Amino acid sequence: MHSENDNEKEEIRELKRALKSTHNKRMHIRYNVILLHLKHYTNQHIASIMNLDPHTIARYINDYTERLNSF
Repeated sequence: MHSENDNEKEEIRELKRALKSTHNKRMHIRYNVILLHLKHYTNQHIASIMNLDPHTIARYINDYTERLNSF
């Protein structure tokens, strides 16, 4: 049985693989946002790092969470 921490680590590994393999700039940005979120950065901090609006960060995270929950 995996702990939540193990699941997070696996998600991070999968996102890093996807990040390396994508040539789509939009997806590259989204993957980076989710990686920072999984590393427990705040939405405000991620927005500052990525030079994006905090509402955009929240939307990316919500979209990602909804896709995870649909499986």
